Amino acid sequence: MRRICVFGDLHGKNLNVPRADAYFLTGDISGLPDEEEIRKKFFKAMNSPEHERIKFLKGASEQKNINRFIMSAYVFLKRVSATGKPVYFVSGNREIIFKLLVTQLNPHLKTLEQRIKNIKNIKCIDGQVVDFFGMRLLGIPFVPSTEWYLEHYSSIPGFKSKFEQLKLLHKQIEDIKADIVLSHCPPFGILDEHPKFGHLGVKSVRRYIDKNKPRYVFCGHIHEATGVQVYDNAFVANMGTSYYVFEIQ
Repeated sequence: MRRICVFGDLHGKNLNVPRADAYFLTGDISGLPDEEEIRKKFFKAMNSPEHERIKFLKGASEQKNINRFIMSAYVFLKRVSATGKPVYFVSGNREIIFKLLVTQLNPHLKTLEQRIKNIKNIKCIDGQVVDFFGMRLLGIPFVPSTEWYLEHYSSIPGFKSKFEQLKLLHKQIEDIKADIVLSHCPPFGILDEHPKFGHLGVKSVRRYIDKNKPRYVFCGHIHEATGVQVYDNAFVANMGTSYYVFEIQ
């Protein structure tokens, strides 16, 4: 029996770190108290002509905000790593967008991966299977499930090609067997329903479960669908923006 603490989409929350044998995070770790105001300016700039968009994204103010977001995730991950236990996470839409903003436009800044690379017990497992106390743990990063992301982020250099890479990655992992799945997005039709927009889960994650029959699936992204459900003998938990300690065997 192993005790695992699974954190959902923290969005910058500085939550308690309970005792556990390992820690999982579903992505979207970063966030700031003033992020709603930052988002308004960001999306306004995304609707500007290309030269104005690029100028905004490379500007000192936006660079500072990008760095603050990344640091908020780094600080929390470092706190969790101080337990000395294994820490596994997958990339949410925030991690992917911020990495693009750094690598494509502001390469003098450090990505989250660069910041944690020397912390031995933290691992991003996007598209990877790792041994977890004799069980196989698979990480599935974010992939856009609706056109909303393409409409709002396609003006960021590199986003369209990254979107295609993510779709390909989801296809490549379909035949990988795992006992535990850590996914940013929920499977389509399972703990994925938004009260206004309906089912927003990812069909490739659902296909993976149907085909490979994992025992546990932990996800986030659709906060309004927080909860647990047993589907085809798999224990599925959408962590929302909170955390919980589970015992698995």
